This record gives sequence, structure tokens and C-alpha cells, in this order.
Amino acid sequence: MPLILLCGYPCSGKSAVVTLLAGCLHTHRPDCQIEVVSEESIASAHPAATTTIDPRVAIYMDANLEKQLRAEIKSQTERALTGKKPSNTIVIVDANNYIKGYRYELYCTAKSMRHQQAILHCTTGLDTCREINTALGRYPEAVFSEVVTRFERPNSSSRWDNPLYEICLPQELEQERDNSRQDLRALVDKLTDRILSELLSSGTRVRPNQSTVPTQAADSNYLQIVDLATTEVISAILAAQTNGADFASLPPHLAPPDSGAAPNLDLTDGFAWTASTLTKAKRQYLSFLRANATQLASTKKRTTPFEAAVLFMHFLNNEAQRTTFLS
Repeated sequence: MPLILLCGYPCSGKSAVVTLLAGCLHTHRPDCQIEVVSEESIASAHPAATTTIDPRVAIYMDANLEKQLRAEIKSQTERALTGKKPSNTIVIVDANNYIKGYRYELYCTAKSMRHQQAILHCTTGLDTCREINTALGRYPEAVFSEVVTRFERPNSSSRWDNPLYEICLPQELEQERDNSRQDLRALVDKLTDRILSELLSSGTRVRPNQSTVPTQAADSNYLQIVDLATTEVISAILAAQTNGADFASLPPHLAPPDSGAAPNLDLTDGFAWTASTLTKAKRQYLSFLRANATQLASTKKRTTPFEAAVLFMHFLNNEAQRTTFLS
């Protein structure tokens, strides 16, 4: 189940390419199933969305909202990759994906699930993107320029940006719309041949390495360790809220002296953690582990209570961001 990440400047034609690519894939391989994770659709579900402006304008003007948007895109991508789907399914993430560290996170997610990943970079020039943005009236110039400045161009020498496909909108897209669309369709058609050959028909098997495989105990105590650690984390969070603290930290006895900085849970972000919501989050976390944990019967490395608590705290932070974004 290959994962294809779009990236490029705003208004570089990513969504147009995705639409054409999905159609070409179905034409070449009628049995191929396409699942698109759309940044625009996710942003439209946010309360900041209005009928007069693109909801991404407000989101890109607020660093916290943008962080929540990325968290929701990642969450939906993970769900798409973990679902029970045929091997000829292709998951496409139609978003800016301009941060190389974020692309690396999604690369690790795909690799841990034994899926291939590729980058599709829309290389449309900055001047053309700016002209299209002006014609569409999508982003104010300040927002457009800020997103462009933050864009980190993919590099095929980096394993998380490889394989790297590139496509550029025809320069006459606005002046000769019909001819330009035909030219773009021809470019996407050629790209489809490469994707089918290199991602679906190559027979390449992805093997997760140590950095992308979750550490798991080799015996039946694994889930017991996780269950006890998460229960203690929940108790610490409820106690911190009762005491009016701004952050909840891990119980001190769980962290060894040389463990370094452990994550905290922000209790001031407007999301109310109750005993009920924490218990529900724990069930989701344990279900995720059961569904995705790799059997490491041959390893001697064990999960410690500290590792289990840290991962659960990260899970809660991600859930808080995702839920706040959609509320």
C-alpha cells in the first residue's frame, strides 16, 4: 500500500495533479484503489472555516492551529495506512508538506507498517504560483510569502524524500487553459506509468529498521507493563488538574535519573481531560498497540515502564491537538 506525499508551494497545482493522477491510475489499473487525505477538506471541518475565505488562511496565520492541522493530517494518514485494504491501494496526502521533519515522520510511519513512500513535488515556479494565487484570491500576499519562505525543498539523497517525482504546471495555464490542461494530463499520464512500475509492480518489500519498529517486550508482560504505566500517568494527570497545575508530568518514580527530559501534558490548552476521556484514550492507545505491534520474539530488548509512559504522553498530546482542531 504505497504512500505518496504531495509537496510544493501554495497554488502550485497539487490538488489538480492529485485529481488527474487518481483518474490516470484508475484508467491504467481499474483494480487500483485510491484514498486521498486532503488538507483542504480537513481544514474545511475546522470552526475557523467560513464561506467567504479559504479556511487555511486563518490556520496558516496561527502557528498553533497550523500545528493542529498537521497533527490531524498525520492522524488520518495513519488510519488510512492501518485499515484493512487491498495491497493495490494507494494513499495520497494532498497537502503542502513543506517541513522536511514532518515528511520524515510520515516516512517512519509508513515504513513501520511495511509500506513504500514516495514524494511528488509540484515544482511550479514561484512567479506562476503567485499569479495563480492572485487570480484565485486564495491567500493574502503576506500569508502566501510566509508559507513559501518556510518551504523546505525535498532532496532525493534523503531516504525520506526518495523516490522523488517532480511535475510542473504548464506556464500558460491561465492563458491557454484547454491546451495547458491537456499538457498537464499528458505529464501526469507519464508519471502514472512510473508510479505503477516503481511502487505497485516492483515487488519491493519494505523492512522496518530498528528506528521505526516500536520497542516491545518479547514476552506476555508487554501489555501488562503498558497498562500499569498508563494507569499511573492517568493518576498523575488527574492529580495535577486537582492541584491547578498548568502541566502534568510523569510520575517521578517512572523516570530513571539518566532519562533526560520527559514530555509534559499541557492542561491550559482548553481541552478538558476527565477520568472518562483519559480512560477512553487509554483504550484507544492499547488498541493501537495491539493492532500494530511487531512480534519480536527473538529480541532481548524489553519495554520499560518509562518508555510506555512517554509514548502514552505523546499519544495524549496528539489526541488533544487533533480534538481541539476539530472542535
